[in-house]
Order: sequence, then structure tokens, then C-alpha cells
Amino acid sequence: MWVVYIIRLKDDSLYTGISNNLFNRLKVHMEGKGSKYVRSRLPLKELFYVEFCDTKSEALKREIQIKKLRKKKKEALGWPTYPDWKNEWLSKLLEYLKDFVKKGELQKK
Repeated sequence: MWVVYIIRLKDDSLYTGISNNLFNRLKVHMEGKGSKYVRSRLPLKELFYVEFCDTKSEALKREIQIKKLRKKKKEALGWPTYPDWKNEWLSKLLEYLKDFVKKGELQKK
């Protein structure tokens, strides 16, 4: 399973990406080892948006669509509605990441 995600960064900009392992991808970003764009704008403020896709191709197409949107349109996307297991998974991931933020572990190293 692939996801398209949007994260909000310290300068309030939005970064859109895809991954087949969202937790690891966010961890890489937060450690300053991800994209140059994100690395220069740490710490990450929030995981703003997540959309599940069945294939990498579908995720790439959706990422391109989202990247073409203006910031206001991206901010208007809102969270998609998913089956209960996905909502539960996302909630746990977000809580886990919030714990990292509280401990100061998401700061740029």
C-alpha cells in the first residue's frame, strides 16, 4: 500500500510526497536525511494530509495532481475518510509522532 502525504514545515510551507512506509519516510525527513527542501525547513510542524493508494503508479499520479494545486487548495483538501482500520492506524501514527515532538526529538540535528 502506498500513501500520498503532505507535511507542514516550520516556515508553514507544505511538502507533498509518497511512500510505501510512511512512518519510516517521516522519520527520515525528521532526521534531516530526506529531501533537501524539507531538510532546510525543519522541524516538521504536522502531518497535514494522508491519502492511501493501491499502487505506486496511482500514488505518483495523485502526488502530481496535488503538487499542481495552489497552497489554499491543498489546505482545503481535508482528511479523506477511510475504513476504520486505516483511521485507527493513522491515529496511532499521529499520537506516536506527537510524543516525539513533545520530547523534542523532531528538531533538526
